[in-house]
Amino acid sequence: MEQRALLPDDPITTERDQPPVAFIPTPSAAYRQHRKAAQLLDQPGTPRRAGESSSEVPLPYAFGARVLMWKQDPSVLDMDTRKAFLPGIVLAGPRDARIASGDPGISPVEPNAFGDFVTMPDTPQFDAVHTFAVVRQTLTMYQRSLSSSGAEMPLPWQWNSSIDTAPLQVFPYGLPNVMNAFYSRTQNCLKFGDFVPSGQSERVFTCRSFDIVAHETGHAVLDGLKPHWLLADAPPQTGGLHESFGDLTAIFLALSQLDQCEAVVAQTKARLHDKTFLADIAEQFGLALGSTTGLRNADNDLALSQAGTQVHAISQVFTGGVYDILADLFALERNPALEDDAAVLHRVASYLRGLVLRALIAAPDIAATYADVVNEML
Repeated sequence: MEQRALLPDDPITTERDQPPVAFIPTPSAAYRQHRKAAQLLDQPGTPRRAGESSSEVPLPYAFGARVLMWKQDPSVLDMDTRKAFLPGIVLAGPRDARIASGDPGISPVEPNAFGDFVTMPDTPQFDAVHTFAVVRQTLTMYQRSLSSSGAEMPLPWQWNSSIDTAPLQVFPYGLPNVMNAFYSRTQNCLKFGDFVPSGQSERVFTCRSFDIVAHETGHAVLDGLKPHWLLADAPPQTGGLHESFGDLTAIFLALSQLDQCEAVVAQTKARLHDKTFLADIAEQFGLALGSTTGLRNADNDLALSQAGTQVHAISQVFTGGVYDILADLFALERNPALEDDAAVLHRVASYLRGLVLRALIAAPDIAATYADVVNEML
């Protein structure tokens, strides 16, 4: 059927053949060729003499790679897997100058013809790409927070120096048959376990959890900034700050991505104290232990007098306080008549993330307490 424009006098009927979907928003191939030849979209510039060459400055090229990754825990079915773009040069492995996938049980993942790392889920190659992607997104997020506040220094790993620029090694299958994941400064790495929960047949891989990978990367970031906070003789609240920073990293990383902000707003109807995957940390791991709210719940009202001294337990007090601030700021800032709720949540979380990070950096290098950090936030 010959395509032509609809004229004013043409009768409007419902019997017209529908054009192909791709035809409607896209100029025809013939018009695109005409537009290029006639330079219809070129802006007029300063006149040039005959024979004078153009001095146009080319636009910078956007280096980066697309990856397929879990946007939350595998148990959060609303998010599932999605493609993400990682700006910067990503090499086979995947790896870059700061992060390297080093698991001996996984062959280095090669990029496809487009330079992307898009592999099938539930495979070792996918797990390597996903784990690298979450670590890279976390490091980039905190680097942006520092840069936006005027601090241009790169975030170091704890072992980095003027003569040691070794990257953080990432081992997605580093702890076979172990129900755990950890950061090790002595081994310069993150290691993730896998296990079969009691009474079940399906193996759980901790590296597939967006929250767990972000949490462990948070430990690595904070250790580079506050190396004395991980000492064995550090007070419980100092250890609690480390664990809380890991959980808050998972929350802040989720809210640095607009699709996750939209999902949280839709799930809670813009009420962050309603049950949401955002507050449930490591859902799949928690389910394996019999919990219905993930491994930990950020939306809690625990007091120091109730938490004891175990670092994971006491960390929930600080995490719960920051989550309350997030919910209150969002409720105060939202104005659906002027700005989309997801955009407000994204903006508020970015502000709070920078505030928390700067307060932690300004806190004492040794034996920091919750009060020390809160005073820096005021």
